Amino acid sequence: MSKIFTIIEREYTTRVKKKSFIIMSLLGPVLFAALLIAPGLLMQMQDTEIKIVQVVDSTHVFRNQLPETDYIKFVYTPDANLQQYKANFKESGFYAILYISHNVVNSGNAVYMYSDKSPSLDLRMHISNCIEKRLENEKLRAYGVEPAILAAVKTRVSITNIKITDDGHEERDNMTLKMVLSYLMGFLLYITIFMSGNAVMRGVIEEKTNRIVEVIVSSVKPMQLMLGKIIGVSLVTLTQFALWIVLTIGLYSAVAPLLMPDTAKMEQTSQLITSGGSQIAQSETSSNVEFDDIKNIFSTFESINFGVILVTFLFFFLCGYFLYSAMFAAIGAMVDNESDTQQFMLPVSLPLVIALIALTGTMSNPDSTLNFWLSIIPFTSPVTMLARIPYGVPYSELFLSAVLLIVTFVAVTWVASKIYRTGILMYGKKATLKEIWRWIRN
Repeated sequence: MSKIFTIIEREYTTRVKKKSFIIMSLLGPVLFAALLIAPGLLMQMQDTEIKIVQVVDSTHVFRNQLPETDYIKFVYTPDANLQQYKANFKESGFYAILYISHNVVNSGNAVYMYSDKSPSLDLRMHISNCIEKRLENEKLRAYGVEPAILAAVKTRVSITNIKITDDGHEERDNMTLKMVLSYLMGFLLYITIFMSGNAVMRGVIEEKTNRIVEVIVSSVKPMQLMLGKIIGVSLVTLTQFALWIVLTIGLYSAVAPLLMPDTAKMEQTSQLITSGGSQIAQSETSSNVEFDDIKNIFSTFESINFGVILVTFLFFFLCGYFLYSAMFAAIGAMVDNESDTQQFMLPVSLPLVIALIALTGTMSNPDSTLNFWLSIIPFTSPVTMLARIPYGVPYSELFLSAVLLIVTFVAVTWVASKIYRTGILMYGKKATLKEIWRWIRN
């Protein structure tokens, strides 16, 4: 056992001292924090350039009818001589020319914008919405229907999901939040297992090519060497995860208040919401829908058992990593260089790829028959089961998946050790399936 710990220590210290590990450990939190802060900054950043648009209206319906904003202004032409205004566009100083054709009533593609630069999305959306609204009102009047009547009839329906727990309690259920969490967990585990398994395989090939392994196996058994390498790399990955989490939280906490001054106000609002801030809803009746949406999100955060998610993530990560790393280590022992690994990589990585492809379906329908079996089958369960966890999985299914994953991990490790024991000392010859089967039987 002491020899395995020695190998683990060697693999761990060698990898954490590499420049690539240090750079990624520092760069990763910066990227994660930027992803958390960037949406808020983008929402706060507004295009303050005043855009004056020249409107050439051949219908004469939209004259002085397009509402302006602080940064979008309209100047209407006395006629519809588009060619003349296009010829004088450079000297006019206008941001763009908006031409509304007389066919706009019958065709939605009869509005054109001419500019020497690509118009912003806000400008295009503002103009299109204004024209659509104006056309709708004109058509309603043509049929004898007042727009105010239609506005009073229109009703927005927002369905609030209520989940009934086993003990009879009710809790709000925000599907969007759970879908995001589901995808992030499944995709993160897929990337981690695949990259860490490849790191184990490349390490085995490197030691085999440099003949270092001949010196190592003279003092330790091949099985001890494989387990030490797998556990060592897994500890490196967990260390990087821990650094990413701690540094990301610290960096976000330090930078967010400086770049996003409204963060403190948002936190106070969230506390009011979660502590029963019904007074806000009563005083701001005009924003009841938005208030309910925000309250639903914070209530969902409270209903999600992050302790269970953390424990299951660590379990399925470690078991899934050990399972695939054992197979990747066996592949590394069978070949002399990375170019020869392609014929073995496809069947080994195919279950992971299938789980990743099915991830979208897992988010939309986590309890389907396909997703149930993908979360039970050991080769796909690490990704699929983690994607199902945020939605709530019966403990019986979770226990069955965990037991099967452990049993399969032990069996695959035993088979991989048989291949590793013989293949690690083979040089200059590609292993055939017949030979690999003989290694397993011996």
